[in-house]
Amino acid sequence: MKNDYVIINNKKYSVTYAVTEAEQMQGLMYLEANVPNMVFPQKKAKVQKFWMKDTKVPLDIIFCRDNKIIHIAFGRPMCLDLLGPESPSDLIIEFPTGVVKENKINIGDKINLKYSIQTISKILKNSYNL
Repeated sequence: MKNDYVIINNKKYSVTYAVTEAEQMQGLMYLEANVPNMVFPQKKAKVQKFWMKDTKVPLDIIFCRDNKIIHIAFGRPMCLDLLGPESPSDLIIEFPTGVVKENKINIGDKINLKYSIQTISKILKNSYNL
């Protein structure tokens, strides 16, 4: 059983980690219901922009650096606008729309990551291209 979580403001959110390049490219595209909370960890910080071209549900998109929220964007379904800060981020979290507001998540909040053994294994395999 996978136990992957993100903790923000002492609240634990079950998440799916998009670790491989294929998983990160796919993201939440084409899903119409029961959208999971998804986390996109990066090997190193860089300026990143997301769009919603083939994403059918609105999303709250949180950009982080060094386990701290640096930017929050709100993605509209099927929109081609590029979302994200001009500063580098090393972690992006996507929630179904409304999670940020309902849980009072703000820029500056700390992020704690909890990985299952399965996800740690996938990260290691991906890091070494196994």
